[in-house]
Amino acid sequence: DNGGTLEADTYLLRLHTDLGQTAFLDIDLGAIDADGAAFYGGVGLRYLAYSGPSFRLSPFAQLHYGAGIEGDEETGDFDLLQGDLGLLVAGRIPLADGLELEPYAGPMLSIVRVDADAGDADEDSLVGAVAGLALVMPDRNSVRIEAQFFDEVSISAGFSSGFREAAAAIGWSNRPGTPMFPAIQRGDA
Repeated sequence: DNGGTLEADTYLLRLHTDLGQTAFLDIDLGAIDADGAAFYGGVGLRYLAYSGPSFRLSPFAQLHYGAGIEGDEETGDFDLLQGDLGLLVAGRIPLADGLELEPYAGPMLSIVRVDADAGDADEDSLVGAVAGLALVMPDRNSVRIEAQFFDEVSISAGFSSGFREAAAAIGWSNRPGTPMFPAIQRGDA
């Protein structure tokens, strides 16, 4: 760790689809804006390990890549690779017909690497936590806000809309690699 931090906003379009009844594939496409916009994208896999009437349990893994991120004069431009593993517990609180509140939280392992030209910019803490709140509406639509707790606190927000066997989500985060609401989302579970 060189004591530096990466402060950047990420903007993502997440496409996710079912890989069976309990597994989900996420494809993220977007941009990261540190000092200038650059490509940022990745893939993720979520698994619904348990779904009961009052809570759900879901492990997840994701890998994101940022290409040609503009750094400062010291670091220059660099590429970023981030891998995350986590386990989420999501509560289920029925509010009205077809409307549900889902608070979720869990531990998360996050590993960040940058290319050699930018120096050693690894994170101080590999293990952190994630917590969020989702309002799930009919037809697999949801609005979410989420926080991650690692070296610093990061916030993300997003909207998800479901259609047939796939869904799309848009979101913003102030930290690269934020899961952006990977909480278990299954409209028919």
